Amino acid sequence: MKILLTGSTGFVGRWIKQQLSPFHDIVETGRNPNLQSEIIQCDLSHRDEVLRLAEKITPDAIIHAAGNKNIRGCEQNPQAAAEANTQSTENLLTVFGKRLIYISTDFVFEGKTGAYTERDTPHPLTVYGQTKLASEQFGLNSSGLFQVMRLSALYTPDSPFVTTLHDALVNQKPIECFTDTHFSPTYIGEFIDVLKATLDDSSLHLRTIHACGAPQSRYDFAVSYAQAYGFDTQLVIPNKVPNANRLIFPEDISLDNKVTRQHYGIAARTPAECLTDMRTQWNM
Repeated sequence: MKILLTGSTGFVGRWIKQQLSPFHDIVETGRNPNLQSEIIQCDLSHRDEVLRLAEKITPDAIIHAAGNKNIRGCEQNPQAAAEANTQSTENLLTVFGKRLIYISTDFVFEGKTGAYTERDTPHPLTVYGQTKLASEQFGLNSSGLFQVMRLSALYTPDSPFVTTLHDALVNQKPIECFTDTHFSPTYIGEFIDVLKATLDDSSLHLRTIHACGAPQSRYDFAVSYAQAYGFDTQLVIPNKVPNANRLIFPEDISLDNKVTRQHYGIAARTPAECLTDMRTQWNM
């Protein structure tokens, strides 16, 4: 399958490329002026540039991983956030008219009650979440070829929180982690399993998909990480979220993915199983 991958130089995009390249023909696009020669430069928020992109490539499907994920930055510049997160999606969908898997976020929910299902009504409190939800609604309402895939804090061997956590523990330094913010962090292995299953399912019956792990606090995750890697769990110090950081760390923004798992026949993994798999796969 020929897949147009947007945001291929970003954190999520890089991992998608790495994991799907052995199975699919991945064509990359990005907007960084220093892009490698094989990556097509395109500002997706400009319709004319997307039209020129469509003249160069006819993909079977699009994985739209590009966007502005800086939550504070989106609050400071809502227009730029809308261009990156909403206008780009509208341009891709209307210009190409192809199947599009949109990488979305748990921040389309308000983050109060948690365990949000694929069928729950979103209610974002941040500009970031609002612009991502606007893309979801536009796509789902305008095309039967559009699918939403929501992630919750994708973690990999090189994700920021994992790197910070690992560096502290390996150097036997204490690290403070929040006990009063809950999420359902998405292990890269689980994400790719769901993404592959979605690509293989040509029925497009499931339009909203959740790729996530078990609900837990950031403190719980850190303790599980320490246990899985044989570090001293006493180095993980419980702490509370400062009021100034509540925008980024809601009380409970965890996702539920029973509908997704049942539809694709994917078994749930425990946090310990995910972390053990990551340690085994990448020798950390």
